[in-house]
Amino acid sequence: MAGLEGDFVAQTGGAGGAGAAPGAGGSGGEAGAPLVCELVLPPVKPAAADTGTTTFTVGVRNVYLGEDAESVPGFDLDGRCTCNPEGDVDPTFATSCAAPPGANDVDACDEAGGVDTQAAKLFKQLSLAGFDSSNMSSGANNGAWSLLIRVEGYNEQADDPVVTVSAFNTLPTDPPLWDGLDELPVDPESLVDGTSLDQPKNTTTKAYVTNHTLVVSLEQVVLVLRDPNGSALRVDLEGAFFVATIEPTANGLALRNGVATGKWPASELFKSFDDFRVDRVGAICTDDPTFIILKKKICESLDINSGSPNPVETCDALSFSIAFDADPALVGAPVTVTQPADGCPPETLPSTASCSFLNNP
Repeated sequence: MAGLEGDFVAQTGGAGGAGAAPGAGGSGGEAGAPLVCELVLPPVKPAAADTGTTTFTVGVRNVYLGEDAESVPGFDLDGRCTCNPEGDVDPTFATSCAAPPGANDVDACDEAGGVDTQAAKLFKQLSLAGFDSSNMSSGANNGAWSLLIRVEGYNEQADDPVVTVSAFNTLPTDPPLWDGLDELPVDPESLVDGTSLDQPKNTTTKAYVTNHTLVVSLEQVVLVLRDPNGSALRVDLEGAFFVATIEPTANGLALRNGVATGKWPASELFKSFDDFRVDRVGAICTDDPTFIILKKKICESLDINSGSPNPVETCDALSFSIAFDADPALVGAPVTVTQPADGCPPETLPSTASCSFLNNP
């Protein structure tokens, strides 16, 4: 699954010499010439008539968390190229927040084009416990989880300036056939009242399609990733984007080369591990050596503000980006699921943890 190319906005920094890295937009070659970083952003809204009536739904079946790669598909989330286009720490390429204590300046550098993908480092750590792209994709194809994405008001053309998009987490079910007829059961937590499919929590009427690319912006969205063994990781994102190519298949419209990205606040990140289980071994509690290592990694990796950029405020969120493919499916009825019983005592739940330098409750 390759990442999508987006639009670009130039950010100019300090003097160069050897020129910018390939593809980074530097003027290159001339001594003293400024390095230029072209921010990778989602494609812009098209100027087309809104005439669509088509509705289609897809379910995520393959994901790539970026745990084993040097580069992860994504977009710039903070209007900054942290480090210059050559990958060097450079004060003229200002950060959007102050690095947390213990952070390595080079490790905090963005990908080329200011792409923010720090969560890949966390997923690399989790992959040691078997929570990786392969298992997450197997989980989706075995029916353990999916994310349903419903698109309404689409005109089936290359450009559509307004479509409505809603997202629903699903709960475990039989392995889907991915023939467009699978009714995947919806998690009641994805619904405002827990029962009405026409009242999703994660929805927007301002999504659009440009050059066959769906672009969705959500102020908040929740993703729940599950592996085949039942381990669940809840991801609460702010300032999120879903961007993917709409592609026709024999079973209906699908999404390909998708990117889901956003800001994962530290306060929500620790809550994510309350229902997390390590490869059938059990919960990770705050007094577990594994959690202590994980907490240190999280706190040192925070690279972005959950709110507006502020260079004097300590970063309080982790930039998140994963790649995905989604095939035709149907929105099923909401069902309930029994939460794992082998959790931590209340006083050692991961949600009680925080980075000491942040004023999280």
